[in-house]
Amino acid sequence: MNEQKVYSFSYTKNLAHYKELCAFARKQMTTGKSRLLLGAAPAIIIFSLGVTIPILFKMDAIEIKQIALVSGISILLYILCLSLITNSMTSSSLSKDGLFYAPTTMKLSAHGVEEISEFCATTYRWNCIKDYTENNDSLLLFVDKAMAVVLPKSVIANDQEVEELKTFISDQINKHKP
Repeated sequence: MNEQKVYSFSYTKNLAHYKELCAFARKQMTTGKSRLLLGAAPAIIIFSLGVTIPILFKMDAIEIKQIALVSGISILLYILCLSLITNSMTSSSLSKDGLFYAPTTMKLSAHGVEEISEFCATTYRWNCIKDYTENNDSLLLFVDKAMAVVLPKSVIANDQEVEELKTFISDQINKHKP
């Protein structure tokens, strides 16, 4: 029954979809220990300096508390700045008249996933789709570890159709695994 079904959606992606895609790509590219080290390294360094400097210079307990406070504030400022820079870079990396924001039609069928906009038409056969995931606002169909086709969930009629579509996608991915 689902073999003949063609799912067709017309939409325009927004910044939230791009942020989800970027976040998931970052998560995929930095896994396990490397993610922990990359994220925590500056905080660990600042805290370590805040603890070792007072010990090396034989400072009083009051001075150690002050350095610990400064270290804590430094860590919070680092996290805040990193967050602001990441948000700024993400929102400025797309042009308003570019491919990502172009009105798009996506068709999913037994033959594959077709994405059509005013700029291009791309067809991904199912053996190209490695996996998919569901985020808050979209379904991400991965063609590589950190590259995905974005389908906004807002264009899918209801939760039942989302579940039907997820089943269809899973079946097609499993059916066409190399």
